[in-house]
Amino acid sequence: MRQSASLPPSRGHNNPPELIEVDRPVTQTQLQEVVTAIAEIREESLAKLPNRERVVAQVSTFRRLAKLFAFGTGWTVAAAVTGIIGQEAGLAYTDNKQRIFEALVSASEAAVAWLHSLPAPF
Repeated sequence: MRQSASLPPSRGHNNPPELIEVDRPVTQTQLQEVVTAIAEIREESLAKLPNRERVVAQVSTFRRLAKLFAFGTGWTVAAAVTGIIGQEAGLAYTDNKQRIFEALVSASEAAVAWLHSLPAPF
């Protein structure tokens, strides 16, 4: 009897609840969309006749993700980041949320300004 009392309880002996899936503010797919958008805009910037529709489509990617950062629930996002990659990352996200939003907006505005500076297609 004494031996069994000295053994620590096994993991999960108290039937803990299932882990809760926390929604990430930006999915891996959305991050890949941004990378793709950047690559496509760069490619179009090197073309003699840039495809305006392609650039506009990629600008919409920047704007859509900027809205997620602007209107997302900050505490949920910080909790998700913290739970996934640690407290420091959660704090870094919270501290830089506005910068990320501004960078996405600036990138979209710069791409649109560049499109407006191109000669009209005829």
